[in-house]
Amino acid sequence: MNSSFKNDLNQLEFLSKQISDLISNNSFEKILELDLERRNIINKIKHFHSSSYKNKINNIININNLSIETTQLKMRHLVSSHSKFSKRFNFYSLTK
Repeated sequence: MNSSFKNDLNQLEFLSKQISDLISNNSFEKILELDLERRNIINKIKHFHSSSYKNKINNIININNLSIETTQLKMRHLVSSHSKFSKRFNFYSLTK
């Protein structure tokens, strides 16, 4: 196995964990940048033909997909909460 490939896998895993942590902390600003970096690594290594590393890549991809779903759910919730707050605020502003 190529050491560059192994480093790419480790970097890919690290980026995925960073993105997960950012999502957990509702810090969405840097996610796009990290995700682009992660996608570049995936495109670079996707043609490697080792089953053990394909499994690791598949795990990382699954983490990525879960992170995307979680982010979308959190974003919808935040938008909904903001909308409800704005309506309440407007209502109470009008009653004074």
